[in-house]
Amino acid sequence: MSDSDADARSPQASRGPDVPPATDQDPWSLGAIAAMTQATVAGISPQDWSLVAPLVVSGVALDSRSVRGGEIFLALRGERVDGHAYIAPAFDAGAAAAIARRGWWSRRRAARARGVHLLVDDPAEALQQWAAALRARLRPRVVAITGSSGKTGTKEMLLALLAPLGGVIGTQGNRNNLIGLPWTLLQLRPEHRWAVLEMGANHRGEIARLSQIAQPDVAVLTCVGRAHEGEFGGRAALRAAKLEILEGLARDGAVVIPDDDAELAAAVAERWSGRLLRFGRSAAADVRLLDTRHAAEGTELQIDGLPQPLALRQLGQGAVTGALAALAAARALDLREIDPSPLSNLPPLAGRLDPRRHRGVLWLLDMYNASPESTMANLQLLEQLPAEGRRVFVFGGMRELGEESEALHVEVGRAAGFCDAGVFVGPEARRSAPVAQKAGERQVIWCDEPKDAVRFLRSYLRRGDIVLLKGARAAALEAIAEALGVIDAQYGTWGG
Repeated sequence: MSDSDADARSPQASRGPDVPPATDQDPWSLGAIAAMTQATVAGISPQDWSLVAPLVVSGVALDSRSVRGGEIFLALRGERVDGHAYIAPAFDAGAAAAIARRGWWSRRRAARARGVHLLVDDPAEALQQWAAALRARLRPRVVAITGSSGKTGTKEMLLALLAPLGGVIGTQGNRNNLIGLPWTLLQLRPEHRWAVLEMGANHRGEIARLSQIAQPDVAVLTCVGRAHEGEFGGRAALRAAKLEILEGLARDGAVVIPDDDAELAAAVAERWSGRLLRFGRSAAADVRLLDTRHAAEGTELQIDGLPQPLALRQLGQGAVTGALAALAAARALDLREIDPSPLSNLPPLAGRLDPRRHRGVLWLLDMYNASPESTMANLQLLEQLPAEGRRVFVFGGMRELGEESEALHVEVGRAAGFCDAGVFVGPEARRSAPVAQKAGERQVIWCDEPKDAVRFLRSYLRRGDIVLLKGARAAALEAIAEALGVIDAQYGTWGG
């Protein structure tokens, strides 16, 4: 018999039958959490556990350094760090209990254990199971958002629309995966009425699992573009991965999609016969855009049914998509009289077409990510914006495009031909440089690293110029803006 088997039978451990049914307890009590995670309770006698089980914890911590007192510490095992090594520091910081792997527990650890341990087969799976159970118990209205781009902007806009109604939580930063989404759901309390969740994926099946955990009432697909095609094996496979959001959708729920993607509409129709809302420019759109005006100060939208234009501080097609999709999601929640004015107060997101003026030069900072669609849309905006001086395109390339990568970089180079200068950084962007020059760009340089681009831009730029800084996150183009004084080292919060 192994040490772990012996411990499971010892007075130091008690299983579920000693835990009162979760429905009879506060959902944040230790007993309810043990029931929701199907945990073995260890480190405490059954008699003491009966006294401790009703105690309510203050939250969940995934990092021992974030423990402030009263939280449950979840010992996750990552590629570089194993959270089990930080259980003792978590208890030192005031954790109420720790969720740990059964295989980690041993007779030796039981002999010197401090505090309550909830033992599970896999802490990451327990996190997901716990989040799903809490969501089911508290029953907020859940909106799930996925897409090749525009997820974060749409999420922030919908949160702004719901904030005046009270009781809303949403994805923070880039917590849109199988760890981050459950963590977000674990912020739920009985007073919360709404949850807005962003869903990202690196492989097939991930969004399906996220949807099963979240059980959304509304599923929003912002777009299915060509970003990440290389990871999923083509556009059809990528579309199928995004459509996994339907896996957990409530039967009486609703789907929100753009009106300009016939293939997406057909794919949704194959899997969903319930309520469907569209946003876009067509007459069939439930939220219909009539006109758009772009300026360096923001974007103005004329939307059918709104008495006056909606002025946004955000720029570009991403702002347009986010506003329309958020309004459609609000309508899907049956909030037809919702006030759109909070959208006018939202500032640009860091690294996502964020306008910054420095020494008379307007910088458009869009270096969080780069899909073919967003890059082309940004170039269109650069061409449309009035400029006293020259238009400069600083491009760090696009990643994860698979076999289409070269053709798509050629397409970007051709579209950039109107620019006065192009600075192409890194191996991917190198494919765009000669095409841009042939298409009419007056001055084209290629450099291996961002620091080499800094030298050229420092001597080239003058007052009145507009610079579009665009590239994949891995290109680290923020180093250019930082070196030239446009931003500082603490710029923004690089969310998802």
